[in-house]
Amino acid sequence: MNNLLKHTLILITCLFMGTSYATTHTVDNKEGSAAQFTDLQAAIDAAQSGDTILVAGSTTNYGTVTTRKQLTLIGAGYVGQSSLITRITFTNLTSNSGSSNSYMSGFQIGEIYLQPDYSNRVTGVNDTLSGITIERNKIGVLHFREAGDYSTKLHKNLTIKNNIFSGSGTTAIDLSPQFDFAYANAFENVNITNNIFDNKHIRSQVSVTESGGVESIQGAESASGIFVRNNIWTSSSSYAFYHIIGAVVENNIFYNINIIPESNYISFDSLEYSLVFNNNITYLTEQNLTNNSWFAVGSNNSYEDPQYVDFPVDGAAFSLDHDYNLQPTSPGLGAGVNGEDLGIYGGSSPWPGPLDLKPKGPIVTEIQPVGSPSVPAGSTLEVNFKSVINN
Repeated sequence: MNNLLKHTLILITCLFMGTSYATTHTVDNKEGSAAQFTDLQAAIDAAQSGDTILVAGSTTNYGTVTTRKQLTLIGAGYVGQSSLITRITFTNLTSNSGSSNSYMSGFQIGEIYLQPDYSNRVTGVNDTLSGITIERNKIGVLHFREAGDYSTKLHKNLTIKNNIFSGSGTTAIDLSPQFDFAYANAFENVNITNNIFDNKHIRSQVSVTESGGVESIQGAESASGIFVRNNIWTSSSSYAFYHIIGAVVENNIFYNINIIPESNYISFDSLEYSLVFNNNITYLTEQNLTNNSWFAVGSNNSYEDPQYVDFPVDGAAFSLDHDYNLQPTSPGLGAGVNGEDLGIYGGSSPWPGPLDLKPKGPIVTEIQPVGSPSVPAGSTLEVNFKSVINN
């Protein structure tokens, strides 16, 4: 249940300087705002690891930012007057500090980069981004990247859930750390779950060569350690995966969209690619997962209408007017690997409400000074701020 709260906030200059307590910072780039910051990067730079930053909705984009700290970033949501970011990079400062265990929710974001940085690392220690959760956002593309040599996993225990991937371009998630090597292992327990992919695909890299009429894999960016569960795909103008091997794909619904461009893996044995598809539904697609086909192995997949509550029978691009709940007669009910429902309303992280999700926690909707907006330096400025708290 949403509760509209009105708080009186006392902002005291330097109150938390020199302490170890977590602090909440407010950011609003609208003219006349009484927030502590108008610039998001300035708020990130001023914050300490463990702090929370609340970012108000605005018609003005907050631009490109980088965080090397463990932060909780909460925007106003991705519908209406949303919190807009062009690009955010999560990275490391040293081998012992960085943006691991950060949380981000409630933004409309062009690009997200998850990019470990090795420039300040201790010799022999490979930095890893871990524990990051990205939830309830509208995202153009999410990149997994690197910034130096590594021999251990770059990305561990990450959760990408309840997001809408939409916008320009057809790549939603890029799993390519940009290396020229064979079968690198960059991922461990990366969960891509209960998201909506609108005319978007998940991609990696595979390099194929031919000698004497025999084709072989020269190099690949393995997606082993990636788990793609309880997502849905809409629109027929793209495909779900591109140059990807090693992922586990379960409990998803692919409606009127092909799985993989056939040119990716023509004439290769499916076992070489280890793409495991279990308990998925495909419908109105030329690629049928009911057999161990040229691009996938697995079991308990079906080709049939998933029976959404409200969705065009011939398929369509994503719309907030659709209803992706399953009808009582849907073959996707209880059809998951562990008896859960298929699609975004099943699994470990069911879509928690309407399609225009708000972030968890408080959303700052208004900040206004009480009395004069100007006070002497070092004194107290009293303001009223309104927020909505979501579960």
